[in-house]
Amino acid sequence: MVEARVSGFDPDYSLNFLDFSGGQFLVPGPALPTGANVRLRVAARDVSLTLNLQKDTSILNIFEATVTSLSKQGAARMLVQLDVGGLALLAHVTRKSAETLGLRPGMALCAQVKSVAVLS
Repeated sequence: MVEARVSGFDPDYSLNFLDFSGGQFLVPGPALPTGANVRLRVAARDVSLTLNLQKDTSILNIFEATVTSLSKQGAARMLVQLDVGGLALLAHVTRKSAETLGLRPGMALCAQVKSVAVLS
């Protein structure tokens, strides 16, 4: 769960701006009251990882993160724990992806979360 505060709304795209310790989420939906505290649920399966900040992407929520731990989840999956500005965020990736990216504790990278995957 992510604790955030509503900082604004873009009526042209129906996107709420939700500030948290690691940055700002853009989440679709009806306008939420500015200043309201909200909780967001970000599923580990909805978080992707990239070594470099992406610019030409449909993903609106991209945050600088640090890998804090990795754990094997069966034969093919890894659970990656991330620190995003003091917030613990989880990502499920394949073991192949973890090896290809060279994931290791302490590594800096970017976490990406699709706006339509975030539940408030």
